[in-house]
Amino acid sequence: MRYVPYGGPAVVPDWLRTPPRRPRVGLTMGLSATEVYDGYNVDMQDIFDALADLDIELVATVAESEQRRFSRVPDNTRMVAYVPWHALAPTCSAVIHHAGAATLATTALHPVPQLSLHYHYDQPILARKLAEHGAGLEIHTSQVTGQAVRGNLLRLLNEPAFHRCAADLRDEIHALPTPNQLVPQLEELTAKHR
Repeated sequence: MRYVPYGGPAVVPDWLRTPPRRPRVGLTMGLSATEVYDGYNVDMQDIFDALADLDIELVATVAESEQRRFSRVPDNTRMVAYVPWHALAPTCSAVIHHAGAATLATTALHPVPQLSLHYHYDQPILARKLAEHGAGLEIHTSQVTGQAVRGNLLRLLNEPAFHRCAADLRDEIHALPTPNQLVPQLEELTAKHR
């Protein structure tokens, strides 16, 4: 069945309705990192600094509680507390994320290469499968540096194979039936086996 994104009620900001003038890169390390743990498990300032001179628009979702920890925000970076990922992902040329299932699957609905900075639970498996598909790259958080993120991001932006594989993954997902398309089959099976 096709994944259907849902992030709860949210407002799509006006700036997101305008096509980006340069490659847009989405960055999120998820919500639970700050709700359950004591912050992010990667040095976000180091990542910001390593990407500061690139000709990109970096849209970084950073919890308000974490924003005060930054000593500087580069000119090419838009830091927001939250933006609906299903609205941001299709406007991006690449994304960087924590390999959370919902974030990865929402991004995969679009031909957008992904860099997964994974840590635990199902994240390493999902990140590895994405990389094996050719639709992205992955780094365990214990190996994450700003320069490693920069190098991998430049590959995603400049090597067409990642975009092609991301488009193939999108097509695979869109070939799956939606939940609404499965309802008649479920009704049929229920009636048959009642």
